[in-house]
Amino acid sequence: MLKKLYECGCFDYRKYIIDNQKILALNSDETIVLINMLDAYRSNTAIKSSELIKISGLTKAKCEKALNSLFERSFYEIKLVNENDISKEVVSLDNFFNKVSLQLNNKIDNLEDELSQVINYLNEKLNRVLSSNELEIVESLVIEDRYKLADFKASVEKLEASTRYVTIRSIAQIIVNHDEDNKNNKEPSILTDFFKKIK
Repeated sequence: MLKKLYECGCFDYRKYIIDNQKILALNSDETIVLINMLDAYRSNTAIKSSELIKISGLTKAKCEKALNSLFERSFYEIKLVNENDISKEVVSLDNFFNKVSLQLNNKIDNLEDELSQVINYLNEKLNRVLSSNELEIVESLVIEDRYKLADFKASVEKLEASTRYVTIRSIAQIIVNHDEDNKNNKEPSILTDFFKKIK
């Protein structure tokens, strides 16, 4: 439904992305690139990075970095389609529309403030800005798995009490292990992927 509204020009995606930049954990370059992708997508699904570089006004390095980050965080996918027995790569933004639909359908609570507080707290604790992979994990834990700032603080306190090094990985492991002990839930698959990336 949302994609159909977008296709007929009834979804103000620019305003949505800018207003929800924090909850989507997008930096300024990623915001620009995502908006430009949506600008071009309606008329051309075979969007090329060279075209996005031209229309975004970003350098090639910044644009490609933003594209890689958006791809890793599943804002878009690259798919192969057959046209007249010829295969070509096209961009699919279905994942973006699914993220937005979940929020607009109130399946995700208004957690913008919670996510912002968690990110600020972790930036302060680690004395640095979180990387894109770390932001992805934090966003998943807060938005998808509904963990709160108190959960992150409790995990950090456990780590500090045991003199273990405080990292996003160790914080996430404590949160998930605590949840498994109490609820018998499985570790979110996004965490498994994240841990594989940083090994």
